[in-house]
Amino acid sequence: MSRKLPPRNFIKLAADIFNQTANGIFITDNNRNIICVNPAFERITSYSENEVLGRNPRILKSGRHNSIFYKSIWDSLHEHSFWEGEIWNLRKDGKQFPVWQTIISIKSTHGHPNYYVSIFSDITTIEQSCEVLAFKASHDSLTGLPNRLLFVDRLKHLINRASRQQCEAGVLYIDVDGFKKINDHFGHATGDMILQEVAQRLLSCVRQGDTVARLGGDEFAILIELKTKNPCNLDRICQSIVSSFKTPYQLKGCIIHVSVSIGISRFPNDTVEPMELLNFADQAMYASKVAGKGQYTFFHCLPYKIDSREATSKTNLIDFSYDDFRISYRPVWFILDHALYGIEASIDSESIGIKKSECIQNSNKKNGGELSLRFENALLERVIKDLKKQKNIQQLPYKIIVPVSYEYIRQENIEQTLRKLIGFSKHVAGKLLIEICEASLIKNADHTESQLKGILSLGIQIGVREFGKDITSIRALSSIPITHCHLYQSKHQIHEHDAESYRTICCLIALAKSMSSLVIANNINCCEELSAFRELGVELGSGDAFGIGFSESALGSQHKEQKK
Repeated sequence: MSRKLPPRNFIKLAADIFNQTANGIFITDNNRNIICVNPAFERITSYSENEVLGRNPRILKSGRHNSIFYKSIWDSLHEHSFWEGEIWNLRKDGKQFPVWQTIISIKSTHGHPNYYVSIFSDITTIEQSCEVLAFKASHDSLTGLPNRLLFVDRLKHLINRASRQQCEAGVLYIDVDGFKKINDHFGHATGDMILQEVAQRLLSCVRQGDTVARLGGDEFAILIELKTKNPCNLDRICQSIVSSFKTPYQLKGCIIHVSVSIGISRFPNDTVEPMELLNFADQAMYASKVAGKGQYTFFHCLPYKIDSREATSKTNLIDFSYDDFRISYRPVWFILDHALYGIEASIDSESIGIKKSECIQNSNKKNGGELSLRFENALLERVIKDLKKQKNIQQLPYKIIVPVSYEYIRQENIEQTLRKLIGFSKHVAGKLLIEICEASLIKNADHTESQLKGILSLGIQIGVREFGKDITSIRALSSIPITHCHLYQSKHQIHEHDAESYRTICCLIALAKSMSSLVIANNINCCEELSAFRELGVELGSGDAFGIGFSESALGSQHKEQKK
């Protein structure tokens, strides 16, 4: 039997907790003047108790937040007697630092606040990890340049700004000529050094405010804002770039000649659509290669134009049946004991034809996601139908993982749609796990909160895929009960002697575990990778390293057999 502590013992216990906790605590009177602080407060803020007694907590004010932010805090305290959130404070030495802070209003029997208790923890390390991950997600690790994701984001912002200011913009698509031969002849290490040098030469040819990005491989792009409507400005920049590559590289005692082919598109002359600008510049770049390499071509000078939108005509989809496809299942295993954790379900593109699959993807972009939603609904319907066929579904030792898009989740009637598919079977819902892209959850958390709560209320679990691709804040994720985090493919490869890759994977795993989520790593193809992920604390994985085959013909049992 438990026994209530005597008042004297309880007071001593409370005092011990106050003095020994790692969280900073300070208490104010109803005039908001500090009357008490604990040792952790002194350690975190560098203020001694004597320096803050009788003073207002605004001495910790960092200046990062406006009056509206502080008003929302007091509104919450007046209405709910509670506020919690992230806030930036100021140490005694003037340095700003982020904390996760909880403020509680202690009221009298008459309902008037007597004291305010503030409890906070320093989250500087977490913020720094998020900043590092955010940079890695938006920049190329080899050259340090913005990657395609950041380039496209800046392109969209520039187009919006140029439209308002009625100015022009240019996109340069650049490819290193004969780079494969350089890699084959001199080796990949030298090839990487060449790419780094190419990045520096491109940066030296543009202004500080222009964006130079590495799109992937040996392809680069430059985004230029033109204050005056004069195409000669782009012409001069391209001439400068081509001329700069006439000087050969000297690496490891070897003289290496490198040239680049450039394609240029202009806003608004060629198009006003950001992705079409990039596509048109790409087409012009290939025209430069055909013409002899080491030169540049404007898109408007091409003798032909490729309209990629013609390939997305709805007439190409007339003979498509949404029931005529196969489901592809991929097993996910527990790394420790090789037990089956779940099965990832997806539509087998070969079952509908590769050309139709590409056509559907292109048409989906044009038609606002309509086709994607129909596909996802068809996939879930088929998976649920297969689950319902199982006799003892509650005894299935694994769950079915179904990836869906943000567009699917944000539907207002998503809860009713899933409820209709599931019927009255809680066992079916309990075996379903819907996986959503991390970036969509973070950027659109406010718009999907009610939909996510509705899905969870059905008993369906939620997972995150592409974890680490675009992470900038864990607040949006931490508010959702996430079962597992699927590591972003390019982020979870562990290379020998690659300290940067190792730190990245450690940060991602730590963030996932802070949300009490399991971690999945894909394509673990050798025993060395399997051991490395096991040592890092990754619980789940898939790939050839498990040496286990899986039969897709039935869901009702585990079909394991050692590969010969």
